[in-house]
Amino acid sequence: PDNGNGDMTAEREMGSDALRAVGDNRGDVGLAFFNARHPARIDNGLDSFEGVYLASASEFIRDNTGTGGVSGWHTVSFDNGEMHGHNASLAGGEMNADFAVAYFPTDAGFDQAGDVQVFSGETTEQPVDGTAGVDGVIIAINWDNNNRIVSAAPNGSSYTLAAFEASGGAPSNDWDYGYVHFPYSTPGIVAGQIDASGNTVSGTGGFSVSSGTDQTFGFPVTKITVPGVDSRTDGVLMLTGTDGPFAMAWEAGEDGTFEVAGFDLVNENPGQTGFNFVYVPYEGLAAGEDCIADFNGDDTVNTQDVLAFLNAWNNGDPSADINGDGSVNTQDVLAFLNLWNAGC
Repeated sequence: PDNGNGDMTAEREMGSDALRAVGDNRGDVGLAFFNARHPARIDNGLDSFEGVYLASASEFIRDNTGTGGVSGWHTVSFDNGEMHGHNASLAGGEMNADFAVAYFPTDAGFDQAGDVQVFSGETTEQPVDGTAGVDGVIIAINWDNNNRIVSAAPNGSSYTLAAFEASGGAPSNDWDYGYVHFPYSTPGIVAGQIDASGNTVSGTGGFSVSSGTDQTFGFPVTKITVPGVDSRTDGVLMLTGTDGPFAMAWEAGEDGTFEVAGFDLVNENPGQTGFNFVYVPYEGLAAGEDCIADFNGDDTVNTQDVLAFLNAWNNGDPSADINGDGSVNTQDVLAFLNLWNAGC
């Protein structure tokens, strides 16, 4: 319950051996990747140099009264090499509670960034490839040691991001964020956007949703079922709300589903709300690379791709500049045929 080194303990309950929690003090949990602390703990300017951390609260309401600590709903932020936890209410205060974390190294292949600063403004636009909310989802996290949450609403070719103070839900005007964008084309991904009624707006991966009730406190939740996945043992959810000042959290249901709810920061009530999610299995995710040899984009490398490429090459189409030298010539034919012969 106290705020000094060694006054708390954080342990990885399950998950990848690549990540380790390093307990520091109340509301501050250091993270290590392959036993190396993040360089930002020494130089905050290196916050996203090696990768981006995402996190989500993985229990709805924490009771720390037995140890004299802060209790309630949980907000999770990242900054300076540590996960930071606070009480999502007017009471506020640094808080210890369970959270899920996923680390995305810069070479994982995703569109991502950390420590993005918004110096003045209640909202900012984060461009993404494709149509926001149609071709993928963004997961955004508050990137400082303040009691805030970040929401993300799809807006054409970008997401409108906003930050809200967890103590009362007022919009923030000077804030930082980190994000990872997850295209639905990512191999094996399970992700989607869900509305406040528990309906799927968009998504991929064969998941299903339904409405339910929290078994302990009785407030409404959205239940996500991922085929072949047990939420208690197989992986975690990363969450970002889409409907404004709601602090998102999830718990593993007794039936192996993921139960998701948001805490209304203005009215201080938990329940269903809109959100983006991505399921991260403990073995991890990778964006992968485009298969250039699949020139016609039908997910099969065959002679049709050669014909499609030669047609584009004959017309001088920039897409036929396979070697990227700014010129469409015979060198691109050789480069394409080498890739095609290799199968990608």
